[in-house]
Amino acid sequence: MGALGDSLSQRRADQLGISFGSIRTWGSIGFAVSSLLVGEILAKIGVQYILWPYIIFAFLALLVATRLVDVKVETRPIQFQDIGLLIKTKPFVIFLGLITLLTISHRANDSFVGIYIDSLGGSENLIGYAWFVGVASEALVYATAGLWFRRYHPLIFIIAAGILYSIRWFFYASFDEPIFIVGLQFLHGLTFGVFYLTAFQYVTRLIPKLLQSTGHLVFVSVFFGLSGIIGSLFGGMIMDAFGGDTLYLYMGILTSLGTLLLLLYHMLPFGKV
Repeated sequence: MGALGDSLSQRRADQLGISFGSIRTWGSIGFAVSSLLVGEILAKIGVQYILWPYIIFAFLALLVATRLVDVKVETRPIQFQDIGLLIKTKPFVIFLGLITLLTISHRANDSFVGIYIDSLGGSENLIGYAWFVGVASEALVYATAGLWFRRYHPLIFIIAAGILYSIRWFFYASFDEPIFIVGLQFLHGLTFGVFYLTAFQYVTRLIPKLLQSTGHLVFVSVFFGLSGIIGSLFGGMIMDAFGGDTLYLYMGILTSLGTLLLLLYHMLPFGKV
């Protein structure tokens, strides 16, 4: 659902001649506001009532969905054999393999940053503040994307985000006060916000227009799905055995390796665009 939503946003942005980030930022604003409000509410009434915010937001989403209408599609439906064209796009496949080293650490953080803050003595509302700070900075990056995005090749921004990812995880591993983790969450916008926006746009340039929705779906499936499985599974094992600081240390090392390989990918000829 998220992948197809972002793909639709990308297509709509192209039609309107605006940046993808100017649409995507509203999802981040919703995430930031709900993180802050839900965190405050749960801190007062207890985490056992977390089901109610889900029910309320799901009902509101259902109301909005009843107002949607179909559009006329003029392109032919994708055939099963067309998927082979996507697999044969070597820069796309290589790029997906390399970014996995960064996205595994990102998804591990999604799963365990709240637990890490709690283990350092933080409360539920502090976890809410952490997500608010992070996603608010992400929304700011998306909102201003039209000012900075096209100045350099997308891979330059991706590599820069990878460097900041490494610094971010090493800092998380070094501090033992939860308030410092919350303060460093502003780097979420400069890491995930920049990385996701530019990687999504780069994938759009790599794949044929007919297969863009499918390519976006594969990209997001690797970014959030495959990386989430690996990051959650092995991240949980590491955190149980050695603690959160060791987990973030390993995440920093993994991200540094991925960033170095992405730099080589950018420098070497792979038929990139």
